[in-house]
Amino acid sequence: MNKRLFRDTAILFVVIGVLDFLANKLYLYWTTWWMDMILHFLSGGVVAMTVILVLSSLSWLSRRHVIASVIFSVLTVGLVWELFELWFEVTSLADGIVYWTDTSSDIFLDLLGGFLGMKYSFYILNKHE
Repeated sequence: MNKRLFRDTAILFVVIGVLDFLANKLYLYWTTWWMDMILHFLSGGVVAMTVILVLSSLSWLSRRHVIASVIFSVLTVGLVWELFELWFEVTSLADGIVYWTDTSSDIFLDLLGGFLGMKYSFYILNKHE
């Protein structure tokens, strides 16, 4: 297991936890329109980094399989989160276009963060081979 990638992933987990805690305590999700976007972007990155960290020890997996696993994992976590928001009425389908715009931007930012996290992870793994 790559120590640097593990450390950076752990740091990002902590940063996300602190930002989420502050955003909830200070009502930033409701008063700062872009706060949700930052957390989705960072969360997509940390999911990608975690998947690559776990799969990097499986030498029989091709890079194509790892990339597919990252995309699948980021999408799954993002969609489950959106269902969580619906279930606990953080958002509502009755919001109409606002709901669909917010959800699609959240998923897009999850994937964008996942892509960047994947690129960073491959950079770290290739640098230390």
